Amino acid sequence: MASTIPELLLKCSSVDYVVIGEGEETLLEILDTLERDGDVSVISGIAYRDENAQALRTSPRVRLRDLTQFPRPRYELFDMSSYVGFLKQSGRCWEISTSRGCYADCKYCKLTFGKKITFRPVEHVIDEMRFIKTNFGIDRFNFVDDNFLNSVRQVEEMVEALRAAPESFQFRFQGRADRINGHLAERLQSAGCFDISYGLESGSQEVIDYMGKRLDVAKAEQNVREVLDTGLDVHATFIVGMPIETEETIAETMSYIRRIGLPTANAGILTPFPDTEVYRLCKEQGLITDDDAYCDGLGIAYDNVYVNMTKYSDDTLRRWRDDINAVAPRDQKAYSSIAELSANLG
Repeated sequence: MASTIPELLLKCSSVDYVVIGEGEETLLEILDTLERDGDVSVISGIAYRDENAQALRTSPRVRLRDLTQFPRPRYELFDMSSYVGFLKQSGRCWEISTSRGCYADCKYCKLTFGKKITFRPVEHVIDEMRFIKTNFGIDRFNFVDDNFLNSVRQVEEMVEALRAAPESFQFRFQGRADRINGHLAERLQSAGCFDISYGLESGSQEVIDYMGKRLDVAKAEQNVREVLDTGLDVHATFIVGMPIETEETIAETMSYIRRIGLPTANAGILTPFPDTEVYRLCKEQGLITDDDAYCDGLGIAYDNVYVNMTKYSDDTLRRWRDDINAVAPRDQKAYSSIAELSANLG
């Protein structure tokens, strides 16, 4: 939210300064500037209120190159008992990142870190996992990267390091279906991977191309089949309601799910997020006329028709979502929405 609608956040809350994007260096610079009563307007990568209470944004901050220059989070400085207790009771994973950024151009996605991809060294990540296991007794992790599979070489290095580690860990991640076949899935499984989430979004190549996802639907289908054959748990999500969506593209998606043999298919209705291409299209077409009112009216993402960019009715979009959710055989636990799925993973 802070990186997406900083001016609106300043306008509608008591927040004084908003860090946009990566915050490690920016936050330190804000504190140093305030401490010496300096000029915050020269700090890159923030939004703030001036003396007239007007929200202003400074120039973008250059992305960090070295993600090892800052130490791991000092979890031990906080009372972690409630969080750790919840993870142990629920079986959910401790969240950790291995990279920042994604190379795709998806019209519906707001990339906080942009398209430039930076990586943490594998040992840097595993040292943090080791610390968490030793100090908090948690050995299940969810890699929350925009795309854990940005670099197959990096993933292979992670596999080798985890297999060589004296401790054992379990992990899951979200990644692109065109970047992992059965062979790589088996390698990951041998290192402790137990679950993968894919944003397949549609079974229609036309819709995928319109989204800017840069995904080959046929290759993704083959790869997901191979991954399923390894026995790994697979979760796939789909988006209904892109402007070019039709009854035919929905039928393609449903056929796609059947051909792959997905155990679950979780569809949601397109939610235009501020600072995305679909949001800009909505504003150009007069579908969103008041940023404040739109953002204030948002509920759970993908769970409702907040803006309809198609030629079909809201009820039709909801029916298509429900039809897609009903396609898979549901051998595993089914979830009624993308929101519920997200709440139960990790």
